[in-house]
Amino acid sequence: MKRSKERRLQHSELEELKVKVDTVFKVSPERLEKLTKGVSNNNYLMVSKGESYLLKCYSHGIPTEALKAQNKLAQQGITSKVLQYDLRTRMALFTFMPQVCAEPRLTPELLAQVIQVHSLELEVYEVLDLVGYVQAIDEELRHLVDIERLIESLASLPMDLAFCHNDLVMSNIIQSPEGVRLIDFEYACHSDIFFDLAALVCSFSCGVEESLIVVESYFSLKRQAMPSYAQAKLTVFCQIYLIVSIQWYEQRSVITEAEKLRQLLKQWIL
Repeated sequence: MKRSKERRLQHSELEELKVKVDTVFKVSPERLEKLTKGVSNNNYLMVSKGESYLLKCYSHGIPTEALKAQNKLAQQGITSKVLQYDLRTRMALFTFMPQVCAEPRLTPELLAQVIQVHSLELEVYEVLDLVGYVQAIDEELRHLVDIERLIESLASLPMDLAFCHNDLVMSNIIQSPEGVRLIDFEYACHSDIFFDLAALVCSFSCGVEESLIVVESYFSLKRQAMPSYAQAKLTVFCQIYLIVSIQWYEQRSVITEAEKLRQLLKQWIL
């Protein structure tokens, strides 16, 4: 009885959403299916007149500048195109990018896509406040890392500023029929490229040595020598990425993912 009631509620919510989409975007959904990916926002596969779309309902405000940047990258074939968005309803409509397999791989092709993101020439509209994120770590998590040392390291290490994705988890990497693609640029803005590199190696659960090989490959693909400070910087940024991500998941009660990252953090504490 309870499951039947839940299904009726879900059906009712989907029908209401169909009406809202039709009103706002002038697109009549024939089918609307909620996707399991996404913790912060609600994502839906929408079909209208035989065409598939991604409908994203943001929990907070729409990141308009990030969506504009995403469309620039879509022109390069890196990601899906933003078709429409509405600030009042916090909804956005994208072209749908199908997957040919569930698990992406950390390949030179993926690194090449990340390099293209970092090479995007875009006026700076925001710089990711990593110090602010580190300072905001909850007291009960501060025993995991030396917060003050991380902040001091951020100030002392050279900065490699570029436009970054800032959320390169595996669920935002798609193996499409045309090749590897990146999605969900909600947090994209200028940042240090080592934050993206840390997110990549941590998301793929790379060990320390394997992570350094990934970073070396990244700079090799850019035809640049790996900086002498790369190992020290990667260690700092992996600690930052992991502690920030642990807090993010625990605040949303995604305990399994948080625990996995807690275990991964141990190998980056020297």
